[in-house]
This record gives sequence, C-alpha cells and structure tokens, in this order.
Amino acid sequence: IYSGDYSGIDINSTSTEFSTNPNIAEIIGILEESKPSLGSHLKGFKLPVPENAHDMRLLSDVNDIGFHIVWDKSCNTEPDYCFTIGLEYSYDHPEIMLTGLPFSTAKRLLNDLGSEIRKGQKFIDENQCINISSKKFMVKKMRPSNYRHYLGYFLWFYRSLKPRPVVMQLFWPDESDKFPWDDGYSEKLLKSQPLLFEKLSS
Repeated sequence: IYSGDYSGIDINSTSTEFSTNPNIAEIIGILEESKPSLGSHLKGFKLPVPENAHDMRLLSDVNDIGFHIVWDKSCNTEPDYCFTIGLEYSYDHPEIMLTGLPFSTAKRLLNDLGSEIRKGQKFIDENQCINISSKKFMVKKMRPSNYRHYLGYFLWFYRSLKPRPVVMQLFWPDESDKFPWDDGYSEKLLKSQPLLFEKLSS
C-alpha cells in the first residue's frame, strides 16, 4: 500500500462537489452507500473528492482494506516516515505514523497494527509498551501543530473536520531497548525519531 509525495495538495479546500468522472463517483458511492456506518462517529465529516489517481487509490484502499499507508521519502536531513489514513474513519482508532525505518519494515509494522485494530485492539496507551512481532514499541500522541509539516495527505482526507483527529506516533527502541526520551538512548539514532509530541523548533 504505497503513496508518493502529496505536498502539493490543497488541504484547505472544502469543496464537496462530485466529479463527473464515473470512476470517481463510483468510488465515493461505494464508500458512502455500501458502508454507511464508516465515519459515522466523526461529526461533520465528508469524504474528500479525489482529484487524481493517487486520491482514487487512497479511497479504494480505505474501502477495500480499511486504511491506506502513505510513505514519504525525505530529500534532506530528516528521516523517511510513513503514516496511515483511514484507521480513524474505519475503526474509530487514531491514525499511526512512524519515522526512521525502511519502507518494507514500516509497512509491515503498520499492516500488523491494522490487523489488530480491525479485531478491536486499541493502541492509545502512552505509558505501556506494545508488542509487535516479538518486539516492543510505544506510542505517543502527536502534537497537532506538527501535522502540517508531516501529514499533508492526512489533512486532505480529514479536511472537513476541525479539530483534526488524533495521530499516534509509533516509537521503536534502540539496541538497548531504550526509547528516544530515555537516558542513554543511542546518539546515532536521535535524528531518526523526532519527538513529535513536542513542539518542533523553528
């Protein structure tokens, strides 16, 4: 489940008019009519109108799988990262993002989490470790002021909502099972996992 760079999307648009493209109308119809309960807990939510093939793929994945994974390969000193779109809409669960891992590993982790979330599992406890594939992880609630820098496509999907839904950042430990906020965390990994529950320095 892959998505490319969506930094150019107009996340502030509130248009809800349907496209005359029959494929787009069909996808919107499937989401809104065949699964009317999806998103019903999100007061005021309206599905965004897809404007290109990427948007259609996202909506199709949300309909068929329950969520879509966006991968952003950084072109500068920041780490690569990925995040889900659709967990909140489909399962009333915060979206999840993580940074600093290869795409294949990150995708597998998010898909494993998605499978558990479909079964009713919640990953929202910020003080408890969670086990995925025999490894421990932790989640922290992402600071909304950091959404725009990292989650452009998430903002596009949920643009009809204010405030935007919660996003949990998934953290992985270093070789000593320490997390970025722990004393003694590996210095070489510090830039791999920015603490997005804190305010980013300007």
